[in-house]
Amino acid sequence: MAHAEKRTYDKRARKWRYRGRYKLPNGQWGSVSRDDEGKPFYTERSAEEFAHGLEVDVRRKVFLNPQDGKITVAEWVDIWIESIELSPLSLRDYKSRLRAVILPAWGRTPIRDITPVAYRTWELSLSKQGYAENSISGVRTVFRTLLQDAVASKLRADNPIPDGTAGRRGKYKSKRNTEEKVYPNAHQALLVARNGLALRGASMYALVLTSFYTGLRIGELAGLTQDRLQLEDTGHGARILLKYQSQYIDGKPTLVPAKYDSERGLIINPGLAALLQELVRSRPGEFVFTAPKGGRLLIGGDFYSDTWRPMVDGRAPKPQVRGRRAQPGIRPVVGVEGMVPHGLRHGQKVLLDEAGHPRVAVEERMGHTLQGVEGTYSHTTLGMEMAIAKSLQSSWEEALSLPDEGYGPVPVDADSEKLISQESPRRVRKPPRRPGELLRKTARWYLPRSTPSSKAPARSSAWSSPARSRAVTSAERAAATAPADRPRPAPPIRAPAARTSGGDGDAIPGEGGGRSRGAEERRGRAVSRGRSDWSGRPCARRGDGGPRRGRTPSPPRSWSTAPFPLRGPGGKRGGPHPGR
Repeated sequence: MAHAEKRTYDKRARKWRYRGRYKLPNGQWGSVSRDDEGKPFYTERSAEEFAHGLEVDVRRKVFLNPQDGKITVAEWVDIWIESIELSPLSLRDYKSRLRAVILPAWGRTPIRDITPVAYRTWELSLSKQGYAENSISGVRTVFRTLLQDAVASKLRADNPIPDGTAGRRGKYKSKRNTEEKVYPNAHQALLVARNGLALRGASMYALVLTSFYTGLRIGELAGLTQDRLQLEDTGHGARILLKYQSQYIDGKPTLVPAKYDSERGLIINPGLAALLQELVRSRPGEFVFTAPKGGRLLIGGDFYSDTWRPMVDGRAPKPQVRGRRAQPGIRPVVGVEGMVPHGLRHGQKVLLDEAGHPRVAVEERMGHTLQGVEGTYSHTTLGMEMAIAKSLQSSWEEALSLPDEGYGPVPVDADSEKLISQESPRRVRKPPRRPGELLRKTARWYLPRSTPSSKAPARSSAWSSPARSRAVTSAERAAATAPADRPRPAPPIRAPAARTSGGDGDAIPGEGGGRSRGAEERRGRAVSRGRSDWSGRPCARRGDGGPRRGRTPSPPRSWSTAPFPLRGPGGKRGGPHPGR
């Protein structure tokens, strides 16, 4: 039986806290420390009454364990996504909306903490971020389905996301302001097809007309194989037997069943049947509609940007550039600006409605199913299909008889491409600057340069690091960047050496005193680093870029590998030493 227990003392409220105990459906004891609003129980009676209500829910089999609602949205998604059965394309869309939109905002939120107000606030933020209404509707559908299954699994009591039947809230939105679909008539569809002929050849010309006169989707046309054509009229009319559509599965075009499993046979008019016969004879292979060079027609991002948009909206002429021939301009079709391939399907439905064909025959041709009593007792007959083929042939012949008018002017490309012909000079690429190159250019005016002797010993790899070079050239940098109104510091003193045996202690002929080349090197290095004497001991003042006070000087480096060799004693740049 439900009861209450004293737990801890709340120092802030200066009251004791209680918890309620109740029997779970599995016979074990459960506990609750807060009510539905998250407030703790400060009296024994309030905790006992709440626990008693939970026991009543257990007996009525409507109990929701508060602990189950603590599961986060991300954890529930991992369980839920494995339980739904969708087509490959729909499953891809569900995962994309979950990964990109839902989980970043709600992934760490417990299922029980999602409220209607919080969801509506988030949905309005999506509109302010620039999401299209169609995208928001798709996200809402996925999120609502996700939480509806959470309600069925007794993770929470209700679904916080409203469905389409809920009452209107907030600002009134007129349905007339929704974006209207752009669709062509028979003549405009023919003009778009002629643009496709100039742009991609006979296959694109036939694809546009087939889509308009059959209502097939662009994916269904891309997956139409030649064995699904019955172009010989045996008394029942020429037909297209639709079974598959082309979709990208894991980045590869794959044939999958038609949308909504709408396998159907569509009667076609004689003019379209003759066009398809000619196309199949000229392009033998597996698929009816192919790429310009005979490969498989891929309906992806490049198709819409490089093929479909120029056919509908026109294209400015493109001059010849290296690797591409000159391309003529394409005139846009007036009245269908911005039309998508699905607009041809809308045009087919409008054409059949204008001719007054029965609704059941029209909807079956479009791959739809009538609902209610009309869908149960209405059926399509051969006479209805033959009447559709006859009216489509009349529209076909009428469009061909009209003059070639309805095009707009060729667009002008404001950002014309830069011409690069074979005769134009190519831009000379400058080699990247090496470390110290800018410094050498700056110090050239006061440091004469000479080329080291070819017999000079190779630089040791132990002293060839960039940090070593920067330390050596610190005095040169200070001299090069000194202002004009101040006396420039003297350049570093480096005694030229004579090449004898190549050691660091080789004697320097003609200098007297018997000092070795290594001693001269150390003296020049000490002066350039702010050292004051020949021994290399640190001075009281640090030089620009020199080592810290008290550090032992680095080993010497051969003078022949120094960045700025000085003039030899003979006065000639790079000349041999008198002692050689």
